[in-house]
Amino acid sequence: MGHHGKFYQQPIHILLGGKWRDRVRAYASTLFRPTPQAMREAAQRYLDEGFTAIKFGWGVFGKDPAEDTLLVEAAREQMGSANDLLVDTGWFVERTPKQAIQVVRSLEPFRPFFIEELLHPEDYDGYRQVSEAVDTLIACGEQESTEWGFRELIERARWTCCSLT
Repeated sequence: MGHHGKFYQQPIHILLGGKWRDRVRAYASTLFRPTPQAMREAAQRYLDEGFTAIKFGWGVFGKDPAEDTLLVEAAREQMGSANDLLVDTGWFVERTPKQAIQVVRSLEPFRPFFIEELLHPEDYDGYRQVSEAVDTLIACGEQESTEWGFRELIERARWTCCSLT
């Protein structure tokens, strides 16, 4: 296909009909910090760099639900309402779908754009239960690499793709 692009002097994505936008919004992605103050400082650093969306993930998240809430609250306070806060809870913490729903509900007051990887990557039915029980967008699938796996997510989990545009 590369030779077609050279022949027509067009990028391959244009020839394949895949150009959807001229710009893509980037988000900062970083670990959860251990204290609310450290969360505020990290959020401010990324805002100062020009990011309007920040994803905090893994790190200390999942060890103490009350502390998790304080960390997300601190990030939201620092980021204000005009910026998007994304949360990656890390599936390394074993949760049942019911526990995952409780995590989402505890974070919903801080308006996360999405919450990612609440459950083991192959818990398709669990993701379905969570996504049906909450209003917040649930992100998953970053571990998928096969057609079968994506089909399972689409058909069984009925997940919704979201875009930061």
